Amino acid sequence: MSILNKLPLTTFQLPSGETIESRNILKTIVFSKETKQNPNILKKIFSVNTSKIENVSYDFYSDNSALYWLTMHLNDIDSFENAPLPQSKFQSNLVKRFPGMVYYIYQARNPKFILPGDLIQLQTGAANATFTFGETEFDDAVDVTLTLIDSNGISKTYRIKASGAIASDGEFNRGTDAATTASNFKDIVESSDGHNGSISVLINTRKDGVVLLVQEILGTGGNTSVSQFNWNTICSKNPPVSFSGGSDEDWKNAGIVKEYDEGFRRIVLEREVINETNAVELVRNPTIRIYRKTGDTWNEISEVDDDGDSTGTIFKLGIKENEIDKILGFYKPNLNGELLSPFRLITGGGDSVSNDARDFSDTPGPDVVLNVYSDTGNAFNSIFNNLGLYKHTLKNEEIRKNTQTNTLSFFELGRAYEVTTFVNTLLGGSFKRGQSINVNG
Repeated sequence: MSILNKLPLTTFQLPSGETIESRNILKTIVFSKETKQNPNILKKIFSVNTSKIENVSYDFYSDNSALYWLTMHLNDIDSFENAPLPQSKFQSNLVKRFPGMVYYIYQARNPKFILPGDLIQLQTGAANATFTFGETEFDDAVDVTLTLIDSNGISKTYRIKASGAIASDGEFNRGTDAATTASNFKDIVESSDGHNGSISVLINTRKDGVVLLVQEILGTGGNTSVSQFNWNTICSKNPPVSFSGGSDEDWKNAGIVKEYDEGFRRIVLEREVINETNAVELVRNPTIRIYRKTGDTWNEISEVDDDGDSTGTIFKLGIKENEIDKILGFYKPNLNGELLSPFRLITGGGDSVSNDARDFSDTPGPDVVLNVYSDTGNAFNSIFNNLGLYKHTLKNEEIRKNTQTNTLSFFELGRAYEVTTFVNTLLGGSFKRGQSINVNG
């Protein structure tokens, strides 16, 4: 007779109101931790080729169905969620379980006002222009100028200096190389002495001085002229005569926020929807536009200060990852090694990770691990592998857990009969719910 049939009877009421008779499975035994970890009495097998517990049990105990209960009790299978799945089927189900998209915030900035249920949009229609400070040309001249006009018609002229730059005059000092020169140029354009956010400057501080200028107000009004005085002498790729690409704004990608993860400065969308009717390509690192529903209306929202006034901070998209590929942690050198804070600093020009220096601010510097990772201009394999870091993802973790689930324990047939006979005897007398059984070997 099955052990299940020896458990006490109880009743269960269906939603329809009908009452049915069932067994009280809570009055059951529990194998001790020592038993489940004793290699002298247990056999272990990895790789399950079926998702049916009865078929797994058949592999262990043939057609001796009275022994099948051991499979669940020895392996803590108390629900369908904990049941083993074939690895191939398990992996194919992962995308269904985690269908979302992850947006990392460019430069690891922190839009902590984002809430689940907000709407995120990436929109086309931003005019842009690009040029490159040359690796050898960046310091070939001083007092050369570049004049930019934003979508509102505000014109600003920027002048490069060897030293002693006066920001209020639109001046900035050249750096020690093309990358730092680009960074200094970004600072002056985006400052209150420059265009103050109406034109964004996207750069990669770890590369060769490439600059992308983006009009923050979408539309054809951003296709303004770009003029210069000898600016070409410090460039390996010269600026165009005007911004281009400005068009009527339209959404390209959108999704509802599942969560905002401040620890990794990323937005997890429930799903990403793509507007197939919009053939216009997004600019690199497009602005993330955030909407919140009030009543029946979606209103665009932004970061505000303690007085409720907008800070004017613009948040842009860094890299994108499928939810199943989202990073859970950086480890050095592998999963068994040290878990690193994503806000640790990279030192020595990218040669190592600092032992103690971190930057948890809302606008961390360019050498923070997460800042480097979120930049679309950086390749993880080339930078992080050089640092000896391992990227542990949600997919890696789920597969690891399923591998553990698929490593199943069972008794040899003779011992299985002995334990089952003993438990049957216990169930015939006084028996405590959750009785712990220890099997010696």
